[in-house]
Order: sequence, then structure tokens, then C-alpha cells
Amino acid sequence: MKSALIAWRDLSAYLTGFYGYAIIALLLLIQGVLFQAFALGGGALESAEVLNRFFLTSTWATGFAAWLLSMRAIAEERQTRTELVLHTSPVNDWHIIIGKYIAVMGMVILFLVCTLHMPAMILVHGKVSMGHVVVGYTGLFFYGSASAAIGIFASSLVRTQVFAVILSGALIAMLALVFWLASVTEPPFTQVFEYGALYNKHMPPFHEGRMGLKHVIYFITVTGLFLTLAQNTLNQRRWQ
Repeated sequence: MKSALIAWRDLSAYLTGFYGYAIIALLLLIQGVLFQAFALGGGALESAEVLNRFFLTSTWATGFAAWLLSMRAIAEERQTRTELVLHTSPVNDWHIIIGKYIAVMGMVILFLVCTLHMPAMILVHGKVSMGHVVVGYTGLFFYGSASAAIGIFASSLVRTQVFAVILSGALIAMLALVFWLASVTEPPFTQVFEYGALYNKHMPPFHEGRMGLKHVIYFITVTGLFLTLAQNTLNQRRWQ
């Protein structure tokens, strides 16, 4: 209940201001252009391949949405000096972090809902498997969840939103580029780096309509890890 109140406060701030809408609108515009160029405008392709390309462009867009929306989660509280109010209210650090996470994911889900017209456009010209669509959007949700958790952790470390977005972007890029290390190492480290990469190993199966348990576990683990780190950061600052 306490987390829900914090989530509702933050979500209301997103929905009553221009910040959330501006991010969603800009990303929808860019994604629409890329979808037209690389999916619908890519020559004669099977519907499944067009849908695969849609989820490919949607992954980066969803990651950017979660990244940009989460930068204000904790940093804004410190910047506006309202963090003390949270710390002195009858809520613990987990209530704060979970509330912030729910608010960001609420906006991410809104963004994903706004992209549904693109698979519908594929359906007009071909045949789309609903299972493929569901699995693809499930992957986008998990990718957005992991990106949001990383962003909230970064936001808990710094005092300004600018530094938060820079730090979270660097963390997400590092996790995405871990896959490169697999090409310059030997087993068993090759498999470790492949599995640890945020994108290359885990998102393509979702794009193709295949949901593997190990990929779901990976994204849940990343989300839980960074939310826990954010909670620990708040807890340490509470007692300073």
C-alpha cells in the first residue's frame, strides 16, 4: 500500500507534466521512422521477419524510454530537497524503491501500448502470429524492467538528473557491450560474458517469438539486483 502511494504520486507527476509525454512522443516518432525504413520499407519480406524487425527497433526504444524516465526517480528528490520528507515519513527504503519502479514501469507500459498500431499494420498486409506478438512484447517488458532498475540505481547515487542519465546510460552500455568480451576470452569465461550481456544473448529469442526460461530469469535477476543496490544506497544515506 505504501509503495502504491509513492507510485501513484510519481505516476501522477509524469502524467500531469510534459516530461513523460515528451519522451514517449519523441521515441514513438523516431521508432516509427525506423520501422518504416527497416521493416515495412525493407522490400518483400515475410510477416514474421517484419515483426522481428519491429521488435528489434522497439527494444532500443523501450530501453531509452526506461532509461530517460528513470533518471528523475531519486535524483529529483535530492535536487528538490524532498528526499528528507520521504526518509522521515513512515515508509522504508524498499517502499520508496518499489514505488519508484512501479511508476517508471507504468510509463514504459504506456509507451508499449502506444506501439501496438505497428504490429497491426503488419496484420493489414500479411499474417501475424499472436503468440509471436505476445512473446515479443513480454521481452520488451523485461528489457524495459532491467533498464528501469539500472536507471533507478544510478539515480540513487547522484544529486542531479543529468548525472543520473549519464551514469545509467554508461551502466546499460557496459552491460550491453559485455558480449564483446566473449569474443576475446576462452571458455568458461566466454559463456559467462555471453550470458551476462544485456541484449545479444537474451533479446533475439523474444524477437523471434521464442520465450526461454533462462532469459526470463536473467532479466528478473538484473532487475532485482539493481533495485536491491538502489535500496542499499538509500539505506546508507538515511543513516549518514
